[in-house]
Amino acid sequence: MRGLTLVDGDSVAFGVREGVEKNQTWAALFGENRGVTVRNLAIHQNTIGASLEKLPQILGYSPAWYIAQFGQWSLFRPRGDHCAEPVGEFRERGRLLIEALQASKVSVCFVTPPPQLYHWGFARDIRGYLAVIRELKAAYSISLLDAHSYMAEDIVYNSWKEVDSWFDAHGRDPLHYSAKGHAKVAEYFNLPEHRHIGI
Repeated sequence: MRGLTLVDGDSVAFGVREGVEKNQTWAALFGENRGVTVRNLAIHQNTIGASLEKLPQILGYSPAWYIAQFGQWSLFRPRGDHCAEPVGEFRERGRLLIEALQASKVSVCFVTPPPQLYHWGFARDIRGYLAVIRELKAAYSISLLDAHSYMAEDIVYNSWKEVDSWFDAHGRDPLHYSAKGHAKVAEYFNLPEHRHIGI
């Protein structure tokens, strides 16, 4: 019997975007494609630190899998020159979160943040968060769906019109996936190397 999958993260994983319905997010599509029950705990402006604080709630669900997409809000600068969650804190809190989940026999998968952040002056910042996520994958043998790299590669081979349909880069909300963008991330979960996730 397949257990519950929890999805966590910030507004990207939650699906904050005008015109995107809850059943169109990558989390919902993942559950539909896998035939598993998914509960999406992602919220706007969430960070790994905030999720670490709600760890008792997370473990209270007794999930089989915990899939999280963090990093977008972490690198923003709501306090001027300071990121919401600097890279060093992101690393340490990520380590503590993974260790606690694995100690409770929960399988962990991280999803990297989307690549359109490069277009908004966050190139230096996003590289730091990507590096930490990949370090954590290597250190703790968690699963990693590198949506950032997959999308960056797909961008090279697709027309700008197609790419723009994933993010609406010239529209009112260029930072969150459109319904097509969520569907694209859901496709990556179906690649052979990721079919074990959620099972």
